[in-house]
Amino acid sequence: MTSSSSTSSKKKVDSHILRKYELSEIIGEGAYGIVWKATEKKTRKVVALKKVFDAFRNSTDSQRTYREVMLLLNLSHTNIVKLNNVYRAKNDLDFYMIFEYIESNLHSVIRAGILEEIHQRYIIYQLCKVLKYLHAGHLIHRDIKPANILIDTHCKLTLADFGLARTIKSLGAKDTVFTEYIASRWWRAPEILTGCKQYAPAVDMWAVGCVLGEMILGKPLFRGTSTVNQLQRILQYIPKPTQTEINSIDSDHLDSMLKMMHLDEESKPLTDLLPRASKECIDFVQKLLIFDPAKRMTAEDTLKHPYLAEFHKTSSETVMSKDIRLYYNDDVRYKTNDYRERLYHVIRQLRRKRRKKQEAAKKSNDATTNGTSASSTQRMSSTGVTSSSRRVKK
Repeated sequence: MTSSSSTSSKKKVDSHILRKYELSEIIGEGAYGIVWKATEKKTRKVVALKKVFDAFRNSTDSQRTYREVMLLLNLSHTNIVKLNNVYRAKNDLDFYMIFEYIESNLHSVIRAGILEEIHQRYIIYQLCKVLKYLHAGHLIHRDIKPANILIDTHCKLTLADFGLARTIKSLGAKDTVFTEYIASRWWRAPEILTGCKQYAPAVDMWAVGCVLGEMILGKPLFRGTSTVNQLQRILQYIPKPTQTEINSIDSDHLDSMLKMMHLDEESKPLTDLLPRASKECIDFVQKLLIFDPAKRMTAEDTLKHPYLAEFHKTSSETVMSKDIRLYYNDDVRYKTNDYRERLYHVIRQLRRKRRKKQEAAKKSNDATTNGTSASSTQRMSSTGVTSSSRRVKK
């Protein structure tokens, strides 16, 4: 099969999906899938329809698909994208996900150059607020970057793409080993770049600092061309790690990577990179872009920082009431078919729930209609009696 015919087949949508949705335009396209702006025919509601390519090609991709669906069905926060529905594909390889539709993403907004300083602060406040919620439930997003941050016309933030998210038994759990290849390079924390075997929600907080810097600068802060070059660019603007900090990161590669760089010069001040940023903003970024993850601000710390004081409101900064427990242990890789069958089971459950909800709504409507009819008949009857009695009196 040629490249063009392969691309064409990926853009084809199964007939059972097209019976329910009208596709209008492609709003996102990548290696893992394609997203259309679509309209649900029955309700005329505008949605984002995502076709995940080869969702069940192997156990790694199957786990990623399973993880995203299960997490989004269990998460409930105003700043987390809503997954409305999921559908299997006829070929049992692809997978369809229906999300709420949101106009744009932060990557496009940054490129448009339309963000004022107040917008930047409000966006970061919302991002830190949703990360407080996730981290309290022992969940790490692991792929915080502008393309995964959706923005509507009112500057409301919605965090998306939970395919790389991971649950952890406890913050800093020693028996949980994570993969190195997570997050896009330009937003990766040093401990990921150096192959650290254990890491915590601090990787998300590093990415927050990168996102804020990118909004100010108009382009990514550290645009490394390789893993080593990425770390080298970072260490130009943050204090060099002490030997104690180097020892605290459980990495087999860190020492050799640092020796390759010949870090003799002092790091440059962050103000050289972000000359237009306020003192509060620079302080905020500096407290996130710290080599030692244990010394970075937590999501809760950021909400108390003066930079976000205008928006900070404890009552709206909710946390997860309990940890999310996935059916399959997230630290174990299962067979492709296990993940697929579990998701198909979820689809059947969702279908049953929708059917019950529709039946309940129909009964409620019928009861209301019958009640209205009875009330109307009673009024007519009452009016008729009154009229008759008046005629008799006459």
